Amino acid sequence: MVEGVRRKDGQLCLTNPEVLDIVTARVLEHMRADPSARIFSVSSNDWFNPCDCPVCRKAVEESGAQSGPLLRFVNAVAGDTPALPKPHLRVGGRASCAPL
Repeated sequence: MVEGVRRKDGQLCLTNPEVLDIVTARVLEHMRADPSARIFSVSSNDWFNPCDCPVCRKAVEESGAQSGPLLRFVNAVAGDTPALPKPHLRVGGRASCAPL
């Protein structure tokens, strides 16, 4: 959501539990489908328009940075995948800085 409107060119709502469930399921799918892979990236798209719904805005304010919701999201995905197919697999993310 950007300025109160859902947009196709915006980022995902990283505080939405349904988005977390979908992404976690997809990460697990990829982990099981490619046994040779070791790292799975959960990153934002490389453009502006982060979600600014009230919950995301609060997460940004609490963390003091736009990367706050993404870091929480990546940690949640990693935390929701305790039954990783192999213990040496890692979930990581990339965040870039932009003025608030």
